Amino acid sequence: MSQPAQPPPGAVQLTDLTSPRGRRRLATGRAVRYLLILGYAVVVAAYLPVEIRHAVRNHWSVGAILLNTVFALACVTVILVGALKVMRPTMSRLVLGVHSWIEGTELVAEGGVRGRVDLASCEARLGTATGDGATVTPSRVSAPVLLLGPDREGRHLAYPLGEPTIGSLRPAGDLDTLARYLAAGATESARRTATELARLAARPPR
Repeated sequence: MSQPAQPPPGAVQLTDLTSPRGRRRLATGRAVRYLLILGYAVVVAAYLPVEIRHAVRNHWSVGAILLNTVFALACVTVILVGALKVMRPTMSRLVLGVHSWIEGTELVAEGGVRGRVDLASCEARLGTATGDGATVTPSRVSAPVLLLGPDREGRHLAYPLGEPTIGSLRPAGDLDTLARYLAAGATESARRTATELARLAARPPR
């Protein structure tokens, strides 16, 4: 795995969402859950020829066999595509981390989240990122996300303020730093979001 990008001299570095060890632990747990999901899809696909032979022996009509086959293949496709679509951004964030810093007035993110946006000219608001749902329990965890943009160059960035797989939150120092830059911004939404970030930073840790 390549080394994460390093901030230039003088940049204000922000912490990662989790420690490397914590990311590995979360990524391993997520990988096991997705392997179980994908394994189920493989079992369904492997059982399909057996089901077809059974249908032929019982003199099913061609239309019924075709319908049964199409339905089974559709289920496998939905499982595989759905699992891979959800897994890709989650696993990327957990494996690569989110390395970020403020360079001048630009927030730069590398790793599992990539992009940059100018905090001095962007619109801003707080949103919520929920966990990917790869769990056997009905509980869902979430974490706030800072939605930035457009800035004067039309750029956008969804910057995670916590890890939604466990519901964690960035350190108060990071939130205060972001709030300070947004409070000096040119847009009303940025200044309003700065106040919300300051409130978030003042919350006692869980």
